[in-house]
Amino acid sequence: MLLALCRLAGLRQGEALSLACSAIDWETRRLEIIAEKTSRRRVVSIAPALYSILLEAFSTASEHENLVIPQRSSSRSNLWRDFGVLCRRAGLERWPDWCQVLRRNCETDWAQRYPQYVVSYWMGHDIKVSAQYYLQIPERLYQEATASDLSQDVRKYHKDCRQ
Repeated sequence: MLLALCRLAGLRQGEALSLACSAIDWETRRLEIIAEKTSRRRVVSIAPALYSILLEAFSTASEHENLVIPQRSSSRSNLWRDFGVLCRRAGLERWPDWCQVLRRNCETDWAQRYPQYVVSYWMGHDIKVSAQYYLQIPERLYQEATASDLSQDVRKYHKDCRQ
């Protein structure tokens, strides 16, 4: 759940760990987040992949649970250690800033689909912060740009200029 909230909703680690069940609006599929850094409120859309993860988690959760990620499974002091264990079991290298990487990837994905002012609001920071620290250029965009036949575009441009 923690990884899903960071990757699919762009939440900071502390925001995910303190996310109350009451912050989920199931009808509009939105999360109300109180930013841990600024204490400002923002509303984030729940992507379909995250929605199914949340539904599954809530179907097995106890009725008295107040947090989306129960406290017993989210000891902050053990998160880094537990993440290392999971990475090792999966045969993956442990990322030094795993939560930040997940947020950065989330923002980059959103920036390819939605206006940047919306994405920055969902992430809880300024557009300048997005440009400086979060947005990445995915390899796929380089491949798409070089796959187009620019020679036809250049010939058409020169023909139009002569006319």
